[in-house]
Amino acid sequence: MSKRQILMLLGVWVIVFLFLGFPPFWDKIFALITGLAIIAVTIQLRPEQPIVKSEETQTSTIPPVNTI
Repeated sequence: MSKRQILMLLGVWVIVFLFLGFPPFWDKIFALITGLAIIAVTIQLRPEQPIVKSEETQTSTIPPVNTI
C-alpha cells in the first residue's frame, strides 16, 4: 500500500471516528494518534523530482523559412 493511500485512509478514518459516538476523551486520543500517524507518513514522503528537459529537446534557434 502506498503512502498516499495510507494518507487517504487516515483522512477517511478522521471523518468516520467523529460520528461513531465515542466519549470526548477517546475522541481526543484517536485524533492525537491519527494526527501523529499522518505526520509520520508525510515525513516519509519524498518530494517529487522536477522534470528537467534535456538540451536535445530544447531549441533556441528559429527554424529556417522556406522561400520559393
